[in-house]
Amino acid sequence: MKKPLTIAAALLTLCGGAIAYADATSTDGWKPCGDDDLGQCREISVPLDWNSPHGAHITLAVTRHLPADGRSPGRTILITNGSGVSTATAPLRAQSRQTYFSDDEIAHSQIVGVELRGGGNTLFGDPAPVRSTQLDCAVNAHDDTVALQPHSRKEYRDLAAHNRDFVDGCRRGSGDLVEHMDAKTQARDMEAVRQAVGADTLSWLAFTNASLIAEEYAARYPARLDTVVMDGPADHALSLAERSRREASDVESSFGRFARWCADTTSCALHGNARQITDQVTGVFADADDHPVKLPDGHTVDGDQLAFLDQQWLEIGDMPPAESGWTALAASIAEIRQHQPAKTFASMYDSAYGLHPFWDVNRATNCANWDPDIDGFGDLARRQKAMRALGPELRGASEASETLGGCAGWPVKPNDPPHVSPIHGDATFLVIAGRHDAFAPYTESTRVARRTHASLLTYEGDAHIAFFSSRCVRDAIHEQFDSGRVTEHTCGP
Repeated sequence: MKKPLTIAAALLTLCGGAIAYADATSTDGWKPCGDDDLGQCREISVPLDWNSPHGAHITLAVTRHLPADGRSPGRTILITNGSGVSTATAPLRAQSRQTYFSDDEIAHSQIVGVELRGGGNTLFGDPAPVRSTQLDCAVNAHDDTVALQPHSRKEYRDLAAHNRDFVDGCRRGSGDLVEHMDAKTQARDMEAVRQAVGADTLSWLAFTNASLIAEEYAARYPARLDTVVMDGPADHALSLAERSRREASDVESSFGRFARWCADTTSCALHGNARQITDQVTGVFADADDHPVKLPDGHTVDGDQLAFLDQQWLEIGDMPPAESGWTALAASIAEIRQHQPAKTFASMYDSAYGLHPFWDVNRATNCANWDPDIDGFGDLARRQKAMRALGPELRGASEASETLGGCAGWPVKPNDPPHVSPIHGDATFLVIAGRHDAFAPYTESTRVARRTHASLLTYEGDAHIAFFSSRCVRDAIHEQFDSGRVTEHTCGP
């Protein structure tokens, strides 16, 4: 069901659809929300297709926290996460403000969150009281009965048919939104957000693949940026084929680090030597090919699906022990080997197959930004063979391989295929690259840094999005916002 459009555009020009909004000191269109009297919410209307500014419109949810010192904001900080994850709650709750921002930033800055087009899941509890137009799909992007890595022509036909059905289901639920989820489109959305909050310029914190939007914005609106921080960025200059090869190798390296950690850690549920640990994991995968693992809720998963779930644990990596992906990966394999209920795998299964708003938006966004360019089953099988050769333990699993299978047979050509958008202007950039990131390989993040002439901060750890794992990284981000530069260039966990 389509979300009604609640805020009309104040002004729409003929030459590009620019929208003019009230400034940050005005209450026009804003309503109080959040846990104090400085939080405000608003819904703005933007074109579904920015190339047709007088056509259909959708809603974006925008939130902000005004400076605690009561003065006009010295700067405006925009925070965006990857596709399918809303940051609209970030300015509204003390817990999230204190997580993301320094006391000085809260006191003197206008802090802005946004739910990107299509919506998705939210951080820090319930969604904000305003919502963006949701991508409403009758068919889920992930279906555990459809193989993302097909082993036969029939499985490939089933996968391509499922992906087409997914797009058709999205069209039934939310019209043509599924066709307009690309980074170029969303960069223009962010310009509407800037105008809505009355900011002359933005300081931007972009996590994971929100970096694609930030790069496009920097190329299109260079004078509207002060500084940009990208944590774990994706490289939109690489084809999906190249990404899948790089990431398969990167995930393999991450798995090797996990195995060595487990060998050195007596509390690891698979503790032994690294070769034994690897054999235990791959043995569970092989057994599941013949006898799929039954989860507590009745679903079953085969070896390829277990490898994909374990790759997700590797992305979490070495975050604080209570959340450690390595600890969970070991526990998930040990439960199956000991014939216990697979509760740990079930929790990741719920995330990988149950978070439909996230994965549906993620799928639509990825397929709008990357063309799989697959010529039938034989072509995909050759690519999968190459990925498995580069990442044999996890069977070539990676975020790129998920996109490769998920976009096979996609009936819509991507609006924003891989390319380089030249960036000019005076904005400063900071790229945070995880040395052992199982989502965004270090080599990819450093390419983004060179392309944007950014300062490079290397996180010598294993988690995707270093912000949550390192106080040093968080301090560097605050320093970048304060001065436009950093003094540290290497951080540990």
